[in-house]
Amino acid sequence: MKKGTRRADVKGRLTPRRLSWLGWFFGRMLHYAKMGAGIAVFVGVIMWIWAQGYLVKVGDYAQEKVAGAAASAGMVVSDVIIEGRSRIDTETLKSAIGVERGTPTLAVDITGIHARLTGISWVKDVQVRRVLPDRIVVSLTERLPIAIWADAVGGPAVIDDEGVVLTHEDIADFGPLLAVEGKGSEKEAG
Repeated sequence: MKKGTRRADVKGRLTPRRLSWLGWFFGRMLHYAKMGAGIAVFVGVIMWIWAQGYLVKVGDYAQEKVAGAAASAGMVVSDVIIEGRSRIDTETLKSAIGVERGTPTLAVDITGIHARLTGISWVKDVQVRRVLPDRIVVSLTERLPIAIWADAVGGPAVIDDEGVVLTHEDIADFGPLLAVEGKGSEKEAG
């Protein structure tokens, strides 16, 4: 404390000035308005970045770099194991899976493989998984043929218990199956 300064003067300068109720209210409102504006700007910038596709590009770039690093460390596909296949053509499966030896294991699009395999009429359920460091395992559940639907679009067809058309070809190879005819009969076969 400087010489000649009274203690009461120092204390008065250190205590905050008393505000009226109205002044306090508008001060708080201004504070909240500044916070709200800051949050709105932050969210707006994030939304703009997302709308421009920058987040997807950054994610793809990071995934590509991680897959490349893993491949250089020896994590490349050496085997694709298919479990549960009995009637589906091997070439159809290979083209739907689309993975070749030497592909980086982490770069394999598991979701894409699942979607392509689900699109095959014979596939009832499928699970695709990576087994690190070097394998992709595809577990299939095939549909079981139970009937021949005579009125199918494209001619007679083999169907399963849900009425899904499995094939129009080589119907005689399936042996004796129940024959159904008429509109809606494919749903009733099961």
